[in-house]
Amino acid sequence: MIAREPLKSILVLHDQPEQLRGILESEHQTIDIHYARNTREVEQNLKVVKPDACFSISSESITAAIMRAAGLYPSVRWFHVGGSGVDKMLPWCSENATMTNGAGVLARYLAETVLGAILAMNNNYLQYQRQQSNKQWLGHHFKPLCDQTLLIVGLGAVGRKVADNAKALGMRVIATKRTVIDCPNVDALFADSELSAVVDQADFITLHLPLSADTRHLIDAPMFNRMKNNACLVNTARGGIVDEKALIEALRSTNIKAAFFDVFQEEPLSADSPLWAVDNLIITPHVADGVFAFEKKYLQFFSENVQRWNNNQALLNQLVFC
Repeated sequence: MIAREPLKSILVLHDQPEQLRGILESEHQTIDIHYARNTREVEQNLKVVKPDACFSISSESITAAIMRAAGLYPSVRWFHVGGSGVDKMLPWCSENATMTNGAGVLARYLAETVLGAILAMNNNYLQYQRQQSNKQWLGHHFKPLCDQTLLIVGLGAVGRKVADNAKALGMRVIATKRTVIDCPNVDALFADSELSAVVDQADFITLHLPLSADTRHLIDAPMFNRMKNNACLVNTARGGIVDEKALIEALRSTNIKAAFFDVFQEEPLSADSPLWAVDNLIITPHVADGVFAFEKKYLQFFSENVQRWNNNQALLNQLVFC
């Protein structure tokens, strides 16, 4: 058994607390639940409540700086990041507080977005949109997905769901992963270090990695040069994984056919960013897993972990640092 003191108080960091009120209260009636919607309220609650645990969903009001301050507060023994990305909380040491995240909670929904992006680029929807603006009636052939190869870079919860969807459409699916293991619906699995050697096999490449020192600008100019000339790239992971200058050059020179990006090095994407003017790039504003009531799904996952904490069971998605 894992020896833990039961939680007495939880602070929820979310800019719209009315979306979440009542969920934790109904399931954990012995725990005091408090809410903070901005930096000032977080600071006040930390001092007054001295919470045992924090749950957070980042936003303009709930910044990385205040999340990190909450996680490092002396009373906090456990910090849960509602989404999957914890890069803005780093560097971190597990001696400060236990950290968990919501990786995988929205995996199936994000995988739907990836599939939609693949279909849009493969079936020439970008070109048809431009033709519609010019009232131009001109058809284009497309290659069946069942005759093409998808490369999944990072085979975590999202990557596995993407593999399921792609295999259902008859695609050949290859992937890279830190540790090579057998995985359903993946035809060939390679180590992360083999990416540059296998990327030229892929008609579509989709990224599902955390941002770290090892993955920053993993997709750079040399990597684009190794891709097929008609390859398409999907990034719903983290903007910093791709060198955006190299991306623009690869798209404008038609080194690759098209790209779909939901994440960027700086967000929101500035109005003067040259990315807006790239015709063969589809841009969405970091909403790839933005299903209705996603906040509640994150909180319900955390609620299950609260039960595990108080029952001295292993936590789901526990992260270990230093």
